[in-house]
Amino acid sequence: MIENIQGRIEKLISSSKKIDICSAWVTKSDVLDKIGIRMEELRPSINGVFLRIISGINFGGTDPEIFELGKREWKEYKGCFEIKIPNAELYEKIFHPKLYIFYDEVGGTRVLIGSMNFTKAGLLQNKELLVELKGKNEKLVNWFEETWKNSHEITLEERDRLGAQFAGNKLVNDGRDPDSTDMEDVGNWLMERKYLTDWKKYKDSLQKAAPNFNNFSRETILGDPRNDPWSNLFSLTAELLSSRRWKPVYGNVLAGNVFPYKFLGSLQARGGLCSVLVKDRNLEERKKIIKILKSFKEVNVDGLSVDEKADVVISFLKELDSLPEIGVASASRFLAITRPDLAFSYNGGSVRKLNLLGKLKGDYPTVKNYQKLLRLFYSTEWYNSKPPKAQTKERQIWNSRLALIDILVYEPE
Repeated sequence: MIENIQGRIEKLISSSKKIDICSAWVTKSDVLDKIGIRMEELRPSINGVFLRIISGINFGGTDPEIFELGKREWKEYKGCFEIKIPNAELYEKIFHPKLYIFYDEVGGTRVLIGSMNFTKAGLLQNKELLVELKGKNEKLVNWFEETWKNSHEITLEERDRLGAQFAGNKLVNDGRDPDSTDMEDVGNWLMERKYLTDWKKYKDSLQKAAPNFNNFSRETILGDPRNDPWSNLFSLTAELLSSRRWKPVYGNVLAGNVFPYKFLGSLQARGGLCSVLVKDRNLEERKKIIKILKSFKEVNVDGLSVDEKADVVISFLKELDSLPEIGVASASRFLAITRPDLAFSYNGGSVRKLNLLGKLKGDYPTVKNYQKLLRLFYSTEWYNSKPPKAQTKERQIWNSRLALIDILVYEPE
């Protein structure tokens, strides 16, 4: 176990002829300066790449400036520094390794592996745990080489998207590693930046965040139902509620067991409820769920006040919540996929930021907090904006505007 992480890494740098790093997030730090000094010392003898980094780009945790180091600060060491990001198939969930390999002059390695990202927070601020392994460490070296082969140089589009996310993180947490911040200010920040008050900014922020939402880089928002998960989910729910015949896919649509139906909170962990929806157990309970959702699909809230509208939605939430196997998270998912204009999903992955946004206490979904959040959202400018006139993609987003807030608040558990 290593107590002085930065000190130990700097000592290893001073004796290494080559360094490989794989980290979920990377930001500039004094350690990078020390690597530059080491390259200056080895300059006459450097043959090939001295430093290789594989950096994740999930959640905007990596500083986009890192990808410019070889072109600017270290341009005199051209060919000595390379950085890549993993190919999409490697981070369809979350790319989260932390591996540091230091090669010595005689073919041995010192490997650090543990919890620390290659960031200022990881090196200096967080309470991290690392262990050091000596020897050749062939399996870990081979793992890095294989991952390096399955990585690529960042594209301009990826860098622009990362830049927007990193800038947002910096406003919220002053550039700290996303793992190191409690993000207490995220609710106020979203409101102050008008991401949740102005319709255009709300819509634009959804479209910018969507490609990396839940790490599905292929995702669009409400495009072609054949390849867009949101369109697929909402359209199949509408089909389900208008159909007289139950198709096998309908169970997975409601339960969100498989991609592309997992959005808005998968019920995969709720085995009993999934058996009702997918495996035909207790058909009477399934019929009750469908009956409630059909009524909710047709409910008319035009002309109602904010409180009255929230009360209507809460009445359906409570009705679902009263059934066996169903809790607030499951009920809110059902409502959100049925009427994405009226309801949002309130689950383990979204509750933290939603509660921060509403300045609510607690870390689990409750009916009372759901009602307070409904009142908050129903009062905002973005929610009450006039619908776009043409039946365009923007109109589709507007019709699903409340459920889509999940893109901005969801955190994988």
